Amino acid sequence: TIMLADKFPTAQITCIELSANAIERARENLRSYGDRIRLVNADITKYEQMFEDYAYDVCIWSESVYYVGAQITLDKTYRLVKKIIDKLLPGGILVMANTVDLPEDIPESTITEKPVIDCYYNLILSQIEPILKATYIENKFKRSYEYQIWAFKR
Repeated sequence: TIMLADKFPTAQITCIELSANAIERARENLRSYGDRIRLVNADITKYEQMFEDYAYDVCIWSESVYYVGAQITLDKTYRLVKKIIDKLLPGGILVMANTVDLPEDIPESTITEKPVIDCYYNLILSQIEPILKATYIENKFKRSYEYQIWAFKR
């Protein structure tokens, strides 16, 4: 969020985060940006206000599509993705980063298996034009983590 705010100094940014702890850390880190960054502590699957009040040039949806899919049915996931895409302005961009194949000792490992992540990609692909699909490897905590980076254009 800081990088976006710095790169686009006139942008209005909305952040939706489930974790209250992450929101509090963000509030402290983003204090100097004033009211152009709106932090919302909410579950995206239940935050209908976003779909009514705002339209977006860019939506960055990071490391959470599999959590959404784990808590709501596939048809509800499809409809949620459609609502998010419909809130993009013409030419708007949806960018996603998702962990793939987390190690088995991590609780989210089963919901990040490559075939599951591929299903989410195809679900989104059925609704919006792809412009990028890439893989990023990050080494942290003495392990390698794979991410799929996706970008779509409305």
